[in-house]
Amino acid sequence: YGAQTHSFEGPVTLAGERKFPGVFIRAPKIIRVGAGVEVVATLGDQPVGVRSGAVTAYTFHPELTNDLTIHQEFL
Repeated sequence: YGAQTHSFEGPVTLAGERKFPGVFIRAPKIIRVGAGVEVVATLGDQPVGVRSGAVTAYTFHPELTNDLTIHQEFL
């Protein structure tokens, strides 16, 4: 999404329609999702979380919020 000056917070929708506070700091942008890759989080219509097998990647910082939803997924 750009340099640190372009950092922002926005409402992320996790799979299942649950909202999550996304903190985007120097966030990479997902421009294409390949075959076998599941979109697990979106910001509007843009993918911001993906999963392929045991690998999950997010373009935002879930550790910078008080919401433990994503952390609990790994425990």
